[in-house]
Amino acid sequence: MRSVKVEEFCQQFLHLWSQATNPHLQLFKQDPLHAKVDPAQAESFIETAKSIGKQEARWYREHPQELQGIIDSLKINELPEAQAQQERYTFAVYKKTDHIMIDRNFLAQAQHFIEAQQLSRLLPATTLTELVFMHEVFHVLEYRKNLWTIQRQLHYQIGFLKKQARLYSLSEIAAASFVQTFYQLENSPTLLASCIIYCKNPELAQALVTTALKEQTIHRSY
Repeated sequence: MRSVKVEEFCQQFLHLWSQATNPHLQLFKQDPLHAKVDPAQAESFIETAKSIGKQEARWYREHPQELQGIIDSLKINELPEAQAQQERYTFAVYKKTDHIMIDRNFLAQAQHFIEAQQLSRLLPATTLTELVFMHEVFHVLEYRKNLWTIQRQLHYQIGFLKKQARLYSLSEIAAASFVQTFYQLENSPTLLASCIIYCKNPELAQALVTTALKEQTIHRSY
């Protein structure tokens, strides 16, 4: 019975991987402030964030020694075993002190799962651990270089109060674009979250893929 469930999940995931045409937009819609952004402006924001991720990835693919120097300067530790918080798992964390924590055991289990299900062909040049790690490395670059995704502030008003805040979804979009371009993936790596989660919570992973196929939404987990 369990193998049937796995087969069904993998079939649905592969369908999602091939059909999800704008996961960046869906990621933006998960931002708590997205409703305060005009749709035309939102499209511009998303395209800018994607472009920044692509530009950084292309530059560092051409300058691997520069990238390695940045990685060598980081403090990297093991993240405690991932636990669900409101149906969200954290695989890795970047702290502004150039410190990355990553749950290698969890990601190794997930890697074993995708290899057993012959899904690793979706990652021809990397592993899940490297992919998640590079996502966090982008955030290092983001702060060190003070990229647009850090600078961009949304100005809005609540009653008489004027507010401004970062749209954190733009950082996540740029990071996903960075990883996708760097490793030349066919689709956004954010879609792989359900595969990573499956080894720990099959029911949640199945629900995420089913919902995504219906609503073309994605699940941010790192």
